[in-house]
Amino acid sequence: MATFTGLRGLPWVALASNSLNPVFRIESEQLVFRVIRRRQRPCTDIREVDVREAYGTFNLIFSFRDTPLTFVANMGTAARGAEALASLPEGVPLSGSARSTLAGKHLKR
Repeated sequence: MATFTGLRGLPWVALASNSLNPVFRIESEQLVFRVIRRRQRPCTDIREVDVREAYGTFNLIFSFRDTPLTFVANMGTAARGAEALASLPEGVPLSGSARSTLAGKHLKR
């Protein structure tokens, strides 16, 4: 796993990354993650979750309501990405490709 900070609208551009000590957890209505420092965000802050797949990576892209910065978690495989999506609280907005991944019909982008 690796984690990244990106910009909304530029899914393949990373401003920061962490492959040595990344953190990504979904626990009791909040997202816990680390790129540079450990952060917690309530799931209600999530604007949308999208997915991107290429070159042996499978990324979950979390956009937030109050910032143009995104949190990206490279899950490695679509199966692990689908597990993470399934553990999100109901009501978190998912893109069409994220919904397809959750349904087991992930599409390459």
